[in-house]
Amino acid sequence: MDESGFVSQRVHAQQITPPDYAPPEYKLLTTGAMRLSLNIRFRRGMVKLNNKAIRDVQRLAKFVQRAENKKKKIMLFGFSHSLESLPFASYALSVTRADTVADQLILNHITPSKIRGYDAEQPIANNKTEQGNGKSRRVEIWIK
Repeated sequence: MDESGFVSQRVHAQQITPPDYAPPEYKLLTTGAMRLSLNIRFRRGMVKLNNKAIRDVQRLAKFVQRAENKKKKIMLFGFSHSLESLPFASYALSVTRADTVADQLILNHITPSKIRGYDAEQPIANNKTEQGNGKSRRVEIWIK
């Protein structure tokens, strides 16, 4: 949050340690990578980007196209919420969300190196109720 009280929309990379309960593959892929401050969020059961998400992908594209980031690899990790659907469908939803973001990046001439879905395995809000679950329905962006 900046001095004006608004949340900054500036994309930046930060060192994050995955939680102990994160999937082993996720931990492996994020080793040595930086997580971007931007998450692409989705409505319940949806895979389509809303207007804010489209603007977020455009800001992401500008960040990736900067000289210092051009040769780095982008990884997209999709997540769902445990109450969205049955486990297999929830996994498919997480993959499709990551694919949707990848498609938009490709339209901006950026090809992600990894695109994965991790179901509801790594909630960032209460994943057992509807309260706050919008935070868990997301695509994380990592750079390496």
